[in-house]
Amino acid sequence: MEKIFNLTKSAEMVGISRMTLVRHIQKGKLSSTKDKFGKKGVEVSELIRCYGELKNIDVDITPPSDSTDVKDNTELIQQLKNTIEDLRRDKTFLEGLIKSCEENLKSRLFGLIEDKSKGGKSKKKSKKKKKK
Repeated sequence: MEKIFNLTKSAEMVGISRMTLVRHIQKGKLSSTKDKFGKKGVEVSELIRCYGELKNIDVDITPPSDSTDVKDNTELIQQLKNTIEDLRRDKTFLEGLIKSCEENLKSRLFGLIEDKSKGGKSKKKSKKKKKK
């Protein structure tokens, strides 16, 4: 069975944000599967098929066992900063999307209310005409 990486690690391996990877899966550009625990992930061969050569494949984000190794800590800190920046961009994107959806819903709701109020008046007029 081929190695399956979680979405975060898969995105890291190809050099994109996790949110971009999720969008590619949603659009059908990339296939996902589930690991033995039922968690969504991506097989290595699928990452290579879609993105070509993998970047960062040997990156290990576990804390170093020897905390005196400053170089490893610096690399880990930089990886974490990059991940935080990706998450901030994703958050900003999602907040904009939510705001856009809210505005769209408000506009549609006001349109429906307006149509309903116009429809209500015209029905009353048509009833009065029928009575005469």
